[in-house]
Amino acid sequence: MTLAKQEKAEHVFGTSTERAVLRYEPEALLGGSVKPMGHHLYLPDTTKPRHLQLKRLILAIRDMKLAATALKSAINLSEKDPVRSALTSAAIVYYARSFASGRNWGSISAKWAKFDSPELTELHSFIERWRNSVVAHNDDELNDVEFIPKGSYMDFTPEGKGKPVRLTIAKHTEMMRAPTFPSKLLEPFMNLGVMQATRMGAAADSERNILFSEFIKPSAKKSP
Repeated sequence: MTLAKQEKAEHVFGTSTERAVLRYEPEALLGGSVKPMGHHLYLPDTTKPRHLQLKRLILAIRDMKLAATALKSAINLSEKDPVRSALTSAAIVYYARSFASGRNWGSISAKWAKFDSPELTELHSFIERWRNSVVAHNDDELNDVEFIPKGSYMDFTPEGKGKPVRLTIAKHTEMMRAPTFPSKLLEPFMNLGVMQATRMGAAADSERNILFSEFIKPSAKKSP
């Protein structure tokens, strides 16, 4: 972390713990007085592609877990509940941003968008399209607003009743129409997030072992 970035971080984050995490101080990371036993905490060298890919992968694992967690809660809510929409949109952002070219670190390897199952491939593509068209942008073709002046009326039949009811609008208002993420895809989406986190986690473990072998050398044996 450069001095400029550290100073900016200290301006944004107020507590000593958050500042220390940004500085990679082990005392704050582990919560107490800690003396590293022979090794230090290493910053990734982002000039090295391998270090950069591991950093992207670790962030992606976090995002896949967050997506699955949000969807686990969303599944139990009514389709009309705005909290479900908010949780689903959050899950879509968490999942899809790992595959988008960001301003700082770019995207993870394209291999994580490849699956043995055609159904998973289509679901992955659907999530990315939904993110681009519905969540990240208010596409005019998908989002409609109708202005309704007061005095207007509408007839509708309440659920479970055969006789229509007339409602008169008491004040100027509007009606919005927007796409709703399909209920039948919530559980498959959650399972996809779990699966991605699992296989990415295994790859990250392997890559950590390779990476830290560059730093941690076996200690020389002492002569008897």
